[in-house]
Amino acid sequence: KPNPQPYQKVLKQLGLQGRDCIMIEDSPANLKTAKSFGMTTILIGSQPTGNFVDAQLSRPAEISSWLNNRQTCSAAL
Repeated sequence: KPNPQPYQKVLKQLGLQGRDCIMIEDSPANLKTAKSFGMTTILIGSQPTGNFVDAQLSRPAEISSWLNNRQTCSAAL
Protein backbone atom coordinates (compact mmCIF):
# COMPACT_ATOMS: atom_id res chain seq x y z
CA LYS A 1 0.00 0.00 0.00
CA PRO A 2 2.86 2.44 0.32
CA ASN A 3 3.58 2.03 -3.43
CA PRO A 4 1.98 4.95 -5.35
CA GLN A 5 1.61 3.16 -8.72
CA PRO A 6 -1.52 1.15 -7.81
CA TYR A 7 -3.20 4.34 -6.56
CA GLN A 8 -2.40 6.11 -9.82
CA LYS A 9 -3.69 3.17 -11.86
CA VAL A 10 -6.99 2.88 -9.98
CA LEU A 11 -7.64 6.63 -10.02
CA LYS A 12 -6.97 6.74 -13.76
CA GLN A 13 -9.19 3.72 -14.47
CA LEU A 14 -12.04 5.22 -12.43
CA GLY A 15 -11.51 8.73 -13.79
CA LEU A 16 -11.29 10.15 -10.27
CA GLN A 17 -9.05 12.53 -8.38
CA GLY A 18 -7.70 11.65 -4.96
CA ARG A 19 -9.96 14.28 -3.40
CA ASP A 20 -12.94 12.21 -4.62
CA CYS A 21 -11.88 9.17 -2.58
CA ILE A 22 -11.69 7.96 1.00
CA MET A 23 -9.09 5.44 2.15
CA ILE A 24 -10.01 3.43 5.24
CA GLU A 25 -7.22 1.48 6.96
CA ASP A 26 -6.20 -0.05 10.26
CA SER A 27 -2.53 0.77 9.77
CA PRO A 28 -1.48 4.44 9.99
CA ALA A 29 1.54 3.88 7.73
CA ASN A 30 -0.71 2.71 4.89
CA LEU A 31 -2.59 6.02 4.90
CA LYS A 32 0.42 8.20 4.07
CA THR A 33 0.39 7.40 0.36
CA ALA A 34 -3.38 7.85 0.11
CA LYS A 35 -3.06 11.29 1.73
CA SER A 36 -0.30 12.24 -0.74
CA PHE A 37 -2.93 11.78 -3.50
CA GLY A 38 -5.33 14.07 -1.65
CA MET A 39 -7.61 11.33 -0.36
CA THR A 40 -9.56 11.68 2.84
CA THR A 41 -8.06 9.16 5.26
CA ILE A 42 -9.77 7.26 8.04
CA LEU A 43 -7.86 5.20 10.57
CA ILE A 44 -9.68 2.37 12.34
CA GLY A 45 -8.27 1.66 15.79
CA SER A 46 -6.55 3.44 18.64
CA GLN A 47 -2.98 3.63 17.34
CA PRO A 48 -1.15 6.97 17.39
CA THR A 49 -1.68 8.99 14.21
CA GLY A 50 0.03 11.66 12.19
CA ASN A 51 -1.13 14.71 10.26
CA PHE A 52 -2.02 12.44 7.32
CA VAL A 53 -5.07 10.99 9.16
CA ASP A 54 -8.30 12.98 8.76
CA ALA A 55 -10.45 10.90 11.10
CA GLN A 56 -9.92 8.10 13.58
CA LEU A 57 -12.72 5.70 14.43
CA SER A 58 -12.60 2.95 17.00
CA ARG A 59 -14.38 0.36 14.82
CA PRO A 60 -15.57 -0.07 11.21
CA ALA A 61 -19.24 0.11 12.26
CA GLU A 62 -18.73 3.86 12.87
CA ILE A 63 -17.97 4.61 9.21
CA SER A 64 -21.61 5.05 8.22
CA SER A 65 -22.27 7.60 10.96
CA TRP A 66 -19.08 9.47 10.07
CA LEU A 67 -20.09 9.64 6.40
CA ASN A 68 -23.62 10.79 7.25
CA ASN A 69 -22.24 13.52 9.52
CA ARG A 70 -19.80 14.64 6.84
CA GLN A 71 -22.60 14.87 4.24
CA THR A 72 -24.73 16.89 6.63
CA CYS A 73 -21.84 19.29 7.29
CA SER A 74 -21.13 19.65 3.55
CA ALA A 75 -24.79 20.34 2.78
CA ALA A 76 -24.83 23.10 5.38
CA LEU A 77 -21.99 24.91 3.62
